[in-house]
Amino acid sequence: MKHATVLLTALPEIVLLTNTGTAQDREPARSVAAVRTDTPPVIDGKLDDACWSQANVVTDFTDYRIEQPAKEQTFVRVLYDDENLYIAFECIEPDPNRIVGVEQKYDQSLREEDYVTAQFDTFHDHRGTYIFTVNTLGTRYDARMGLFDYHEDSTWGCDWSAACTVEKDRWFAEMAIPIGNMLFDRKDAVIWGLNFYRDISRGFWLSRLMDSAPGDEIPLR
Repeated sequence: MKHATVLLTALPEIVLLTNTGTAQDREPARSVAAVRTDTPPVIDGKLDDACWSQANVVTDFTDYRIEQPAKEQTFVRVLYDDENLYIAFECIEPDPNRIVGVEQKYDQSLREEDYVTAQFDTFHDHRGTYIFTVNTLGTRYDARMGLFDYHEDSTWGCDWSAACTVEKDRWFAEMAIPIGNMLFDRKDAVIWGLNFYRDISRGFWLSRLMDSAPGDEIPLR
């Protein structure tokens, strides 16, 4: 059975840091400011809501296999309001026929499918992370890591939503994640660590926004 913590709060500002490690040889931290929206997007897997045009865009994903810029890039947008954090993925895919999406049951492994993941280190202390994953069918997986041990606790969950659509040369995913389901310091100008991932199943490879460094207690993969 899933366990969830529900608390709603209003946040004046959220800044997300995409590099949360402390290794000296790591490149400088990248950051993205989540933009507040008064009109939240409809979670339908389409990025046609006007609010998305106001969001900052994060890209330059790295191919995990060769540590080079991913050939098929991914673009991520982040919005929020008093209740939810909204994440949009735009995944370039020249041949959608190669996409693998099979699993339709909530909280099952999606490791052999095409999917995207958002991970949040809400205390920015490199010790824990919340994980939200969706495949191209809109099937969700969530977990947390680091609260009690260094393994994914998939028994944790919350009532979040996601939807995806596939177009002729790319696919899209939208997420709405209740902010109150995650523990964090409730203060002005909240700073979280994060990472975004995209798995392309046909080559069993992962593109990620930022690498993790040795010494991180919980690697944000």
